[in-house]
Amino acid sequence: MKMTSLLKDLSHALRNLCKSPAFAATCVLSLALGIGANVTIYSIVREMVLDDISARQPDRLVRVAAEIPYGRYRDLRVRACSRTWRSISGSRTLDGIPAPRAKLRGR
Repeated sequence: MKMTSLLKDLSHALRNLCKSPAFAATCVLSLALGIGANVTIYSIVREMVLDDISARQPDRLVRVAAEIPYGRYRDLRVRACSRTWRSISGSRTLDGIPAPRAKLRGR
């Protein structure tokens, strides 16, 4: 009984799709794009997240992370900007004369 109702539903769906080929093409194209996008995203996630790292000696890999307060980050950024400015301008500082300090935008 269930199989006959399934076959009736499928034949009804195919008849309606044959009556409007533009709608059928749109449906097939939408399914193809959706399946292709899902396969692509899954492949990327599998490669980057799920699979093991392909390294010669993975047991020797380490993770380096540092957390610094925002004030310290701002000071480091100012120093880096002033070093870059000095290297571009070619100016040198003498002992006792402070190096030019870069201004932070919006502060």
